[in-house]
Amino acid sequence: MKIDINKDFETAYQQSIWKGLDLKQLITVGCFLPTVIGIMVVLWYFLNVPPQGGVYIGILAALPIPVLGLFKYRGMSIPMLCKEWKYLQKTKKLCGETESEAGQKHRVFTMHPSRKER
Repeated sequence: MKIDINKDFETAYQQSIWKGLDLKQLITVGCFLPTVIGIMVVLWYFLNVPPQGGVYIGILAALPIPVLGLFKYRGMSIPMLCKEWKYLQKTKKLCGETESEAGQKHRVFTMHPSRKER
């Protein structure tokens, strides 16, 4: 039996609740399907849209639910990715100065085209 020690057990061996899906995936599917069916019923009942077209419209309208629930980028879900991106934007400017910057009164480098000649 081969056991890889370097694997992260939380990501490599996820707990499955039903048919290989974990709880978050089941909740996502459980929210997505009733939303699509509800949109299809509303379109069929009030606007006389055929059920086949209503299902396609419902899938497009409810598409953010599975994207937010199932999509992962570098191991982070979309809400966690947005949280990390906001943190990165807030901490982009580092506060502090070094000894070499303390005595300088002028800019060392500028992208401004109007440079005064001496």
